[in-house]
Amino acid sequence: AKESVEDKQMGNNLNQTVNINKYTDEEYESISAQLERVSEDKESLQHRLCDAEEKNKRLERELHRMSDIQRQMEVKFAQVQMEYQIFMEMEARNRQWEEDSSSLYSRDNGKKKTT
Repeated sequence: AKESVEDKQMGNNLNQTVNINKYTDEEYESISAQLERVSEDKESLQHRLCDAEEKNKRLERELHRMSDIQRQMEVKFAQVQMEYQIFMEMEARNRQWEEDSSSLYSRDNGKKKTT
């Protein structure tokens, strides 16, 4: 029984060899040309993939750079906003002081005229 299994395997191997050899030269050339085109396409796609990955890395670096700039601008904007708020408070105090002193001045003038 063991020999018959080995015989079957040898027979299968022989059939496979016969199947490979049954292609005509034209079919073999056609298959070979297709395989070469597929190989070239694969190589081209690999180059395109590498290029795309490089571009992706550049874009990620650019995105990080732009994010850093955005954060710096947000910090600067917050500083300017705070400075503006302080400026507006000082302006309001100045106006109040001017109003107070002008009313004091007019009261003083009024007193001087009556005296």
